[in-house]
Amino acid sequence: MPFRTTVDSNYHLYDPDGHRLSAEIEIAKIMFICGLDGSNVDSVTIDEIIDAIDGSFNFDKRNYFDEADKFVPFPRTGSRDLLSKRAFVLKDVVRRMWRELHLAKFQGAS
Repeated sequence: MPFRTTVDSNYHLYDPDGHRLSAEIEIAKIMFICGLDGSNVDSVTIDEIIDAIDGSFNFDKRNYFDEADKFVPFPRTGSRDLLSKRAFVLKDVVRRMWRELHLAKFQGAS
């Protein structure tokens, strides 16, 4: 089974700066997908990114009434499921990367 043997000059196996950089790149990619400027990840909050994801993958979720005032639930369609799943996956990835980014910043500060 392979294992990591690369160490830095202080004999640390973990490189917080490299991990921070890769997390920033992933967050910037998602920001670009949602129409935000990904050049400075530190200038936005996680809530702004989540709101941008919701805005980019928006669909009408309302239930409605037909002509006879009969309640009609929102129909499940393939396109609605696809947009919902993509928004869910992007939110999951950005939350995980946001956490890893701040963990790497904390590790690099000590």
